Amino acid sequence: MNGPLYTEDDVKADVQPNKTNDPSGFYSTDTFTDKMLGYLADRPDKNKPFFGYLAYSSPHWPLQVGKEWRDKYKGVYSDGPEALRQRRLANLKKSGLIPEHAVAHDVVASESSEWEQLTEEQKQLSGSSHGDVRWDGRKSGLEYW
Repeated sequence: MNGPLYTEDDVKADVQPNKTNDPSGFYSTDTFTDKMLGYLADRPDKNKPFFGYLAYSSPHWPLQVGKEWRDKYKGVYSDGPEALRQRRLANLKKSGLIPEHAVAHDVVASESSEWEQLTEEQKQLSGSSHGDVRWDGRKSGLEYW
């Protein structure tokens, strides 16, 4: 496959993957949003109701996230799942969503986690390219719109 598959009016669109994070390159969320805004602006009778359904594909396939959104989460996962779990617990307490005396449920897993078996280099690579970084970035980008 050369690039993502997108169609408009049953015709395959010529879309090249944006592998360099070029701001003018293709990013489906921006393209779909701009297209919907165009439909709204160009409708002939602006006094009539308009129904538009926009289902973003970036969290699904092909997985996409703009660099500005991805970089926002750089390092968040670098110190492993247990550290992330404890930070989230502390933030829930700080925000008042759970009481100060709350304790996280025991982790049901083997004694030695996969994380503990990784080298420092592997941990850094996992934390910076982890799927959660891409997911959080995609989610933030969608919430922006």
